Amino acid sequence: MNVAIIDDEETEAGKLSGLIREYTAHHEISVDFSYFKGAEEFLKDYAPFRYTVIFMDIYMGGISGIEASNEIVKRDPDALIVFATSSMEHMSEAFRLHAYDYLEKPVDRERMFLLLDDVLKKKTSLTPSLELMCGRETCSLKYSEILSACADGHNVEVRDTSGKKYRSYAPFYSVANPLGEDKRFLLVNRGVLVNMDYILHFDGGTCVMTGEVIFPVNLRKSKLMEQTWQNYMFTKVRNEMKGRAKREG
Repeated sequence: MNVAIIDDEETEAGKLSGLIREYTAHHEISVDFSYFKGAEEFLKDYAPFRYTVIFMDIYMGGISGIEASNEIVKRDPDALIVFATSSMEHMSEAFRLHAYDYLEKPVDRERMFLLLDDVLKKKTSLTPSLELMCGRETCSLKYSEILSACADGHNVEVRDTSGKKYRSYAPFYSVANPLGEDKRFLLVNRGVLVNMDYILHFDGGTCVMTGEVIFPVNLRKSKLMEQTWQNYMFTKVRNEMKGRAKREG
């Protein structure tokens, strides 16, 4: 379990990590911490999928926690961000950023343990992987890391969220069938499958993805596809809100 704590007060960061260490010791889970005294320092180091969960203070010198989180979700919409702060003033703004949770300091032990239970359940649900033969090597990609899969003649090209492409001599269906069983993936055109977590919007017969990747869509079904994506995102946000309500109850 990799945890990032961004807080300019060393004592507060120590309290958070103490609760997390207690939880992970009880559940026999290994944990690694990365501490940052400011958002600028964290953003220099940040890369998608580096951390299991990110604990972010809001009131810091320089870039605020809200501003930093806005930048994080641009790079990685799947990031789990938990705000830990002394004020509830920014709660609505935090949830507009799809923050996973909002904790008021001093953080309650039971509240933290329930949160970590949910974090681990969520991360476990995102672990399915796709195995690809790329030349003579086998490449393994987590579903959550896959942006798209496209047919290209007798090959299939899989692109991850960092923009890296994996090319395999295989029929498209060998990749599309397993991915298509996962609710995140949507067939937007013949031979084009995308991860809905990384769709930004539909525009003029195209599907615009994170990283400025654009795919043409089936025009006859474009409205239905956009509605499918909107319903998926609505359900995702609603489920996250239910999780928060459960922890707060």
